[in-house]
Amino acid sequence: MQALAPGSGSIRNIAVLCAGAVATGATAASALPSSVPIALGLLTVAYTSIALRARHAGHGPVESAMGGATPSTTPLSGLHSAANESDDLLLVFSPDGPIDSANTSASEFFGAGGIGVVGRLIEDLLPQAEIHELYEAARAGQRRECEVAITGRDARRIFRAICAPLPASDRPPAVVLLLRDVTAYQSALRLGGEFVASVSHEMRTPLASIKAALETLEHAVHDDPQMTHKLLTMIDTNVDRLEALTADVLRLSQLESAGQSPELSELEVKPAFDSIGVLLDPLFSERKLRLEVEIAPQLETIRTDPRLFELVFKNLIENAGKFAFEGTPIRVEALPGDTPDSSRWRVTDRGVGIPIHHQPRIFDRFYQVDTARTGSSKRRGTGLGLAIVQNAVRALGGTIRVESVWQQGTTMIVELPNTRVINSPSRPSSQEAASS
Repeated sequence: MQALAPGSGSIRNIAVLCAGAVATGATAASALPSSVPIALGLLTVAYTSIALRARHAGHGPVESAMGGATPSTTPLSGLHSAANESDDLLLVFSPDGPIDSANTSASEFFGAGGIGVVGRLIEDLLPQAEIHELYEAARAGQRRECEVAITGRDARRIFRAICAPLPASDRPPAVVLLLRDVTAYQSALRLGGEFVASVSHEMRTPLASIKAALETLEHAVHDDPQMTHKLLTMIDTNVDRLEALTADVLRLSQLESAGQSPELSELEVKPAFDSIGVLLDPLFSERKLRLEVEIAPQLETIRTDPRLFELVFKNLIENAGKFAFEGTPIRVEALPGDTPDSSRWRVTDRGVGIPIHHQPRIFDRFYQVDTARTGSSKRRGTGLGLAIVQNAVRALGGTIRVESVWQQGTTMIVELPNTRVINSPSRPSSQEAASS
């Protein structure tokens, strides 16, 4: 590993790497454009090059040209440490071609089998044509940047590559190459694109059904009240589906947005589940289901975000109702968790269950195991319910997992921290409430 040492290599190369590290750190903190790292780096290098030219012109050592500073007191010693702490990969190529200097991140990423980085040619280290184009442009005095996939010692990553010549009298000049890992950013963009595509796909089916029904009503059905009613019902059902999809997409977007924090307050649990039961009564009545709720005494009142709490359990109970066998109970159980102020919530159905090979993906957006599980396409959801639940649970600082056996049933287990209200003086006892 060729980590920089304060006394190794040329001061110019150390300055380039250090300036790049400091600048990229500032960029990450303040969301500056990608051109800033090299720009700030070159300003620092310009200062250092004054000393270098003074040395080459015979005006004494670098330290003299920099005001008599020694390596222990110059800012370069701090900058060299910053370069080695940077997550960006920083490489300096000499005017002759080989790598002169590399920071710790670059040495660790490219080093393999004991082969070092310093002294290697760009062709040996980076075979990508895009990098070579940037390098040749920099040697011709131009600054360029691009995105490129690079395979290191143990991973394939996407980098934003910025390559620029160093301000010096060398012809061709030395070149600095900065590689910033943007894999996570690109992954987020890809997932965003997939999400938009999935939403478009989910909207296409109900829209096509509505269009077909309207065309039939307009051109083919005039004196057939039964068919007219059937088509109007089809339109109404698909409009409801579009409304549900739109609501779920907006809800999921809000939950995934940065900066959303829960609004905590005390919540009486039993009335909250009574409200959920009222909302789901049509489904439970149709399928002859019953909701059984058992709450531990110390969890009858909890501290949580009521909106998120009811969102989680409304979705879980509704989901259980869709997949339970008719005439069976949906059971909700609340128990103390493993820590003094935590709680564990279980929502259990006796139904078709989830095949084990599907279980890892049930929280993915738009993932549905099989519409046949419900026995009716009418109860098919948007495919976003469990994704919404997972994000809401995370917003509350908790976790959710599934236990399921095919043809026996499913239990969703939610662990919530910091929910138990212990010895709350603000809540009057039942006797005090009765006497007031």
